This record gives sequence, structure tokens and C-alpha cells, in this order.
Amino acid sequence: MERFTKGLYVKVFALVIVSFMFFAVSGSFAETKDMELERGKTLYERYCAFCHGKKGDGNGPAGHVLFPKPRDFTRGLFKVRTTPTGEPPSDEDIFNIIKFGVPGSSMPSFIEIREGDMKAVAKYVKKFAGITAPPARVIQPGTPPPVTPQLLAKGKEVYNAMRCWECHGYEGRGDGPKAATLKDDWGQIAPPNPFIKNIYKGGGSPQDIYLRFTTGMSGSPMPSYEDSLTDGERWAVIFYNYTLSGIDGVKVPFPSTRKENKPSIVLK
Repeated sequence: MERFTKGLYVKVFALVIVSFMFFAVSGSFAETKDMELERGKTLYERYCAFCHGKKGDGNGPAGHVLFPKPRDFTRGLFKVRTTPTGEPPSDEDIFNIIKFGVPGSSMPSFIEIREGDMKAVAKYVKKFAGITAPPARVIQPGTPPPVTPQLLAKGKEVYNAMRCWECHGYEGRGDGPKAATLKDDWGQIAPPNPFIKNIYKGGGSPQDIYLRFTTGMSGSPMPSYEDSLTDGERWAVIFYNYTLSGIDGVKVPFPSTRKENKPSIVLK
């Protein structure tokens, strides 16, 4: 009986210690998350609020003079994503925007700051947008097909059939008949991308552009073609787009990496 009692005491004591450790670790984890969010807030107000505003609504002191206007995070609409239309961006999507910036806009790269700080800012931005859960699906572009004359001809066919020229123009100059009428979800002028400049907001590699065609660019007139074009048709029109900027994929290699944006500030 004495041995049984001692054994019981040992088990109870061990259970108490394990419980204490669990709650201590849980509390420490929660505290760490809170500290990260607070650090994100501090960094956001230092680096981001001047354009995006302290409330994340795009109405910072510089917001009214920049074109395009800084993103309003409170609407939860993010152009550059790896997630389907209607889904929030992944943590990595927001992190990459902070890291690389947005070419063709006034959003610069913050690649000089620490990775942990960029992640903290990304979490704080998610708070503005009310994002509390991860996306249901992340789209993987896969491997592009070989570039052939047949593929480029198919791309031109798709470009014309889907009436991409109505916005982007027949020669990819961004001068299609609808170009001057396009607006974003905030009522701001949203000119289509002129492909001849070979500048793509989410990066210029084939995989980057595949994601823009597949996910669309939320808040802008650019829709998703995931349901209206096959995978092969999307790849074909992507490579045809390159030809509009003088890159044929055979003599001139396609961009393979995403570069940081160092903009000349565009004022209205």
C-alpha cells in the first residue's frame, strides 16, 4: 500500500509539472505572438504609414499624390497573390510584396530590413485586412512548356479570342479601346499594363505572370482566367505577351527571378 501511494504521488507530481510546462510554453507563445504584432505595428508606422496611413486605409500623408494610390488594406483586396479569386493572400504573398516591392508603382522593396521584421509587418497588415485564417488553396504554377512557334501562335489566338486587346491593345501598348475607361474598386483610374515595357507588378518570370492570369488581380479590372482558359492556353498567352516586348523565349531568355523594385516616385 505504501509503495502504491508513493507511486501515485510521483504520477500526480509529474502531471502537475507537465501541466505547468504546457501552460508556461503556451503563455510564452502567446506573448511572443503579441510581441511580434507590436513590433510589426512599430515598423509599419515607421516605414509604411506615410503612404498607406496609420489605419491602413491608403490615406497616409503621401497617399493623395501617388499614382497608383497606395493600397487600402482594410478592404482585404490584394493584387499579387498565389491564391484563387476571393481567397486572402498567404503570409508569404504579403511578405514578398514587402521584400520585393511592386514594379511599375511607388511601392519600393524593403529587402534591406531583417526578414523577421518583414514578417512582423506582414502580420500587422493582415490585421488591417481582418485576415485570421490561412487561404484554402495556394496555386503552384508548375513547369512552363517549351517555347515553340506553335505555342506562340496559339498564344496570339487566345489573346485575340479573349479580347485582351480591348484593354492592353493589339501591340501590347496598353492603348486598347477600353483602356481609358478602366477603374479599380475604389473608383481610381486603372490603366492596363503596357506589355511593351516588360514591367509586371508581381514579377516578370513566366511563373509570376502565370499567377496573375490564374488568380486575377483583386481590386483591379484584371480578372482571373482560371476557369475560362485551360492551363495550356494560359501558358501560351503568357509567352505571346513576352513577344510584345521583344522577348521571343528562344533568342532572348525569359526573366527567371523576381527583382526588388526601386521606383522613381510617380506623382499625380
